[in-house]
Amino acid sequence: MFIDCNYYILFSDRSSPCRPNNKCSHLCLPIRAATKKCACPSMSFLSIKPSTNNEKCMTPTNILLYALGDSGVVGFIDLDGTNDPQVIAYSPRPVAVTYDPVQQMVYWSDVKERNIRRAKLDGSMNEAFLNVTNSIGIVDGMDIDVVGRRLYFSNMGYVAIDGAYYTWHKIEMVGLDGQQRRTVVNTVDKPRAVKIDAKNRHLYYTDWGSTGRVLRSDLDGLNQVVVKGNLDNPNSILLTQDTGQDGRVLWVVDSHNKQKETGMKGGLYRSDLNRTTGMASTKWAKIHSNNIDLKTPYGLAQKGKKLYISDWELNAIVEFDLVTNQVTNLLSNVDAPMAMMVVEVSSAPPTAAPQPASCGTYCGSNTICVTKPLSANPVCQCSSYNSLIAIYANDKQTCQAPESFVLFTDFNTVKMMPRYKGTQPVQTLIQGDSFSSNYVGLVHDKGNKKIYFSDVNRRTIYTANDDGSDMTEFYNTGHVIDGMFLHSSTLYWTDFLNGSIWSIGLDKNNYQQLVTNLDKPRAILVDNTHIYWTEWGNNTRVARMDRTTNDSTTVIDGSPLKWPNSLWIKDTFLYIGDGAHPYLHKANLDGSNLKTVNIPSGSELKHVYSIAFSENKIFVSDWNLTRISIFQLSGDTLTLDKVLVQDLMRPTQIVIVDNPPPTGTARFSYCPSTVTHITLPPGAENAPLGVKPEAVDARGNTLGITGLPDMVSWNSSLQTFTATAKDNQGNEIMCSLTVNVKDLEAPVITYCPQTITAITYGNAKVPVSWYKIIAQDNVEVKDITSTFKVDHEFSPGRTTVQYTVTDSAGNKNQSCSFVVDVTNIKVKLGTSFLKAGSSFCWWPYRVHA
Repeated sequence: MFIDCNYYILFSDRSSPCRPNNKCSHLCLPIRAATKKCACPSMSFLSIKPSTNNEKCMTPTNILLYALGDSGVVGFIDLDGTNDPQVIAYSPRPVAVTYDPVQQMVYWSDVKERNIRRAKLDGSMNEAFLNVTNSIGIVDGMDIDVVGRRLYFSNMGYVAIDGAYYTWHKIEMVGLDGQQRRTVVNTVDKPRAVKIDAKNRHLYYTDWGSTGRVLRSDLDGLNQVVVKGNLDNPNSILLTQDTGQDGRVLWVVDSHNKQKETGMKGGLYRSDLNRTTGMASTKWAKIHSNNIDLKTPYGLAQKGKKLYISDWELNAIVEFDLVTNQVTNLLSNVDAPMAMMVVEVSSAPPTAAPQPASCGTYCGSNTICVTKPLSANPVCQCSSYNSLIAIYANDKQTCQAPESFVLFTDFNTVKMMPRYKGTQPVQTLIQGDSFSSNYVGLVHDKGNKKIYFSDVNRRTIYTANDDGSDMTEFYNTGHVIDGMFLHSSTLYWTDFLNGSIWSIGLDKNNYQQLVTNLDKPRAILVDNTHIYWTEWGNNTRVARMDRTTNDSTTVIDGSPLKWPNSLWIKDTFLYIGDGAHPYLHKANLDGSNLKTVNIPSGSELKHVYSIAFSENKIFVSDWNLTRISIFQLSGDTLTLDKVLVQDLMRPTQIVIVDNPPPTGTARFSYCPSTVTHITLPPGAENAPLGVKPEAVDARGNTLGITGLPDMVSWNSSLQTFTATAKDNQGNEIMCSLTVNVKDLEAPVITYCPQTITAITYGNAKVPVSWYKIIAQDNVEVKDITSTFKVDHEFSPGRTTVQYTVTDSAGNKNQSCSFVVDVTNIKVKLGTSFLKAGSSFCWWPYRVHA
């Protein structure tokens, strides 16, 4: 409850310190009979200013945002005020916090509710941005790319099913409008802190898993490097600028929680970053001070020469002065202080920067344009959460749905991979609740471009368009559905819980039970004459029912089957995938002539769940290997063709959607018709080509490219390269690529003379010489000119010599200049400088630098 003492008298005694006209602008809090304290309401974005005799609430301009995990507070301290904590919002357990200066919104994560929320600084417009239904787990770190208008965040979690743990651990990005979400990094063990280097277009993040470390990548997740290893629990990172220098400093706080039993305390570390590479120096320094005694540090922030560190064990947020080494408790007696961020609040928020012009040059309108370091061409990517993949069209990279693709369920998702488009990331069409959903059965209605899938936890069948849109409940069956099959607009499924098989028309008519009294049925397959299914209970078998007579018979009974999870019919043969065997089984449709389909050593399967054929290639999902592999079938032998996708959670049913191949011959799907501009990195003689034509055969399979260099160097004219591709029929196609390599770096002058002095007599000119300047360039120093040549005859006085160094690309450096100072000495007539009998002769004095 907040009491405004301008309108309410707390004491009947007229001597109350909060009587009317108490001078407090908002709240008056009586401390004792004659003592008061002025305060500001929570969720108002106001703070008491010392300049007003601690009586007036005003809008702050420099604040320290923070999250308090145990008390559930997202708040701030006015760094120019009285340091009284102010509340922005309450949340069950907030951890990460960041700020968007354009919309003046605070973003924070809540690890208890498994969501990311946002609100204005005054607490208004409080809303969930992403929640558990968007597969949000534990978000320990996040930061905003203000230029790209995207939120980067770590996302980690696990769920237990049947005694097995399934985890996800990644770093993602999403537009601040909630659209165009994409997985950036998925090769991290336990991600925590996330920090954007907006100027240099880099992403820094920490991993507190088995190998504690700080890593850096481009903003698209590529070019990952380890910046700092040999850490334990790197909880927070910070990038600061050295005062008066171009260099930057990387700060890290490590709680060393893994070594608590050895007495290891938390530490603060720093390292200078290389100005060119952005990498940390090999020398890392641990900050030692008699005044700072960190225990379990977590958050880290900075303003000027002051660092702010939150510490769980100290229950405090401390201010550390880097100049005086003094430590001040900014906020004490708080439980679990988490992430922090210093924010400069402007009365006139900045406008969002326009998208770089290069994005329009290279990327289509429906792509995610991610700018790269060193002014390199941007990367055009597609969202990870729809059916669109990167395809070159009209000299730009755009996002389109593939004609042929592979669908599969993976725990709480329905995912898609393009069938004939080379290396592509897996796309998530349906993202369920990370802790409640468990999708298993899956079918595709090709005519209506829809998918149907089962959730064994909710015991419901759902449907959606095959691009993932318009997901709705199709039928609440109450069944645990492990297998589904679509035949002639009728949907069939097994009910593991009740031991039965059911069907329903896609129009939701003719809902009926077909078979009963089964022992844990799983896979199901339907053709024009029979319904086939597997049972993996105590009476393991493969069975079928005649669709005309409804008579059921056992096809394969007992051994060697144990966990028959999948079925497929090809060329009058029945193929069975068994989770207990590292190979497949094959038999006639009546079960006779049962044999093993062998797999060469080194390619064995571990736990087969689903199999699906496309021509002579068989796709296999494997629970144990957490991947989907493609095998080539030759007779009764399978040879591993490739791993389609790996690092999944629990891949189950597979559906292959093959459309007729396009007519025609091999072609370049991407061959730039315009000049490709490439800029040399600082100090480099050459640069990566950066752009590569893409060729496909008539089926759409990606073809290999030859004839292009990996690196290109500067040239005064345009350079032309020819890319060549050849399909399986020997048809050769070519693409001509024109490149303009730019050198924007001026020459570097490594030696420049200082001021030169000389003496002359009688105002005569004097020749002056000096050592020539020394210059170097990443391409070539072409010309060195100066306003005066060496041995030029200078008149008395001060004359400036200006040098200009030009490289072959026309870049100039005019930073070298120096003064020639010639002093004239007057000679009085009649004055003798020599002894009697000696001769007299003088000449100007020549001086070398």
